[in-house]
Amino acid sequence: MNRLTGVLTAVGGVILLAFGLATCDQGVKKVRIRYKHTPGTTVTFQQITRGIIQAKDRPTQRILQHEYAETTMDITEAVRRVLEDSTAEVVNTIKWQHRTRDLMDKTRSDTALEMPGERQPIVQYMKPNGRMLDMEFVSDTVKGSLEYLKEYYKQGYPVFPDGEVSQGYSWTQTTTVVLPDGPMEASTTYTIKSFARERGYDCAVIEYDGLCIIPLPAKQMEKIDVISGVDRITSKGHMYFAYKEGMLVQLKERWILSSDRLVIEKEPKPECGYEPGDTARIEVGIEYDVDFYLTGSKAP
Repeated sequence: MNRLTGVLTAVGGVILLAFGLATCDQGVKKVRIRYKHTPGTTVTFQQITRGIIQAKDRPTQRILQHEYAETTMDITEAVRRVLEDSTAEVVNTIKWQHRTRDLMDKTRSDTALEMPGERQPIVQYMKPNGRMLDMEFVSDTVKGSLEYLKEYYKQGYPVFPDGEVSQGYSWTQTTTVVLPDGPMEASTTYTIKSFARERGYDCAVIEYDGLCIIPLPAKQMEKIDVISGVDRITSKGHMYFAYKEGMLVQLKERWILSSDRLVIEKEPKPECGYEPGDTARIEVGIEYDVDFYLTGSKAP
C-alpha cells in the first residue's frame, strides 16, 4: 500500500486516488508482537490439562492402559538476565498435581491416583520474537535429556513476524524432521484472528493449527524401557498475547498425540504373551484439552 501510494504520487495527476488509499489504510489496526524481557521480572501461569490416555499392544490390539488424566501445573518464569544480542535467560520452574482414574477397572471408577511433582528448573534462552535458541538444566548435577522438549519448542511454539501485523495476517512455520523412513515436514499455521480485551490486557488473538513430529530418544522408565518411537502431535487452538506488555495471557488448545513405540518390557504381560526382557511394540493415544492462563506478573 505505501509503495503503491508513493509511485502514484510521483507520477502525479492521481493525488486524489492516493489520498483515498491512504485514508482507508489508516483504519487498519497494526501491532508488533514481541516478548518484553526485563531482568528481575517474574511471571506466573497455571495450566490445566484434562483428557484420555490409551495404550495398546500393536500385534494383538489388546488395550493395556485406558485412563482419565488431569494435571494442574503452576509455572513460574523468571528473567535472569538479557544479553547484549537481546537473548533472554529465563528460568522456568513447574510444580504439578497429576490425577488419574482407571477406566478399565470398573470397580475403581470412583477412586483416583494423585501424584504431586516438581520438575528441575530449566534455563531457556529465547529471543524477543519467541525463537527458542537452547535450554539446559539450572543444576549440572541433574541427569536427563531435554532433546524431546527442545524439539517440541522448535516445532510447536510460534516465532512472531518481524514487522507489524493486522487482523487476517497468517504465517506458517515448517520444520524438516529426519526419521528412519526418511525426512518428513512438520508445520503449524498461525493467523491473527482479531484483537480483544482479555484478563485486563489488550491482546492479539492468534489461532493456530499444526502438527509436530518428534522422534523419541531411548529412555529408561519404571515399567518399560523405550528403545525408539515417533510421537505425532496435532494441536489446534487460540492464544491471547498482550502486545503492549509483551507476554502471553491465555491459551486454549485441543492436543492429540498418536505414537508408535518399540519398548522392552520389565514386567510380565501374560495377556499379550510377554515376559520381562521381551521386546514389544506399543501404540499410544492421548487426547487433551488444555487451558493455560496468566496468574501474576511482578516487575523488579
